[in-house]
Amino acid sequence: MLLAIDVGNTNLKCGLFREQSLLQRFRTETIRTANAAELARQLRKWLAEQSLAHTEIQAVVIASVVPALTPALLEAARSAFACEPLLVSPELSTGITLRGPSPLELGADRLANAVAAWSLAQQGATRERPAPGSLVVAISSGAALRGSPLSGGYSGAKAMIRFLAGYAADESRRAQLGIGFATVQPQLTPATELGAAGVAAYAHRQGIDTGTFAAALQPLLTPAIVDADIARLCQDTDNQDEHREYQLTGHGLHAMA
Repeated sequence: MLLAIDVGNTNLKCGLFREQSLLQRFRTETIRTANAAELARQLRKWLAEQSLAHTEIQAVVIASVVPALTPALLEAARSAFACEPLLVSPELSTGITLRGPSPLELGADRLANAVAAWSLAQQGATRERPAPGSLVVAISSGAALRGSPLSGGYSGAKAMIRFLAGYAADESRRAQLGIGFATVQPQLTPATELGAAGVAAYAHRQGIDTGTFAAALQPLLTPAIVDADIARLCQDTDNQDEHREYQLTGHGLHAMA
């Protein structure tokens, strides 16, 4: 069996796989000061709770966005399961080419998502190709255009979405598939949990309160606006051979030059 470990800033998540099937999952708080012995005990305890022996784990893959914890987790996996874990990183051979402006800044979580999306797209291409006239909408972020100094590689990951959609549009045009691609860059908004955290962080960075910062974003982008404008975009079947890019604010979609 394969043990997949996703280390986030808030939670450490594990998934237990047999071939392509997810059998069990586990989530616990990310403790940045945990050492290898503590992590190994925690992983073995979780397996025991599933009535599984540690010897049933043949492989471990780790994606971590907490560099301070990564060495301890690698050592924990070696100790607990007697195997060399695979660490997800931009240097890893994944079968996809990273051609963004700063590929080495791409976070492990974003890289894993990109590989998964590529794999699913490859399966879809052989099973059920979108019909000519279809439109694929990729949601990126305004950070892809303006940067994101407080969140490390986040802006690079979001910029990668733009590049991938552009590459896909080129391939569709080259193969005369008639499948269109559009990338949407939503503005930062406190209307979502993630956006509210971003607004609070940038307000603190500027030394102002969140209300003052959010006032500069008026009218605020809301989930309802996103739903309505994406639905309208999907009805537009013109210019299918082009990679269309849009900014999305409280005023709605705006085509980028």
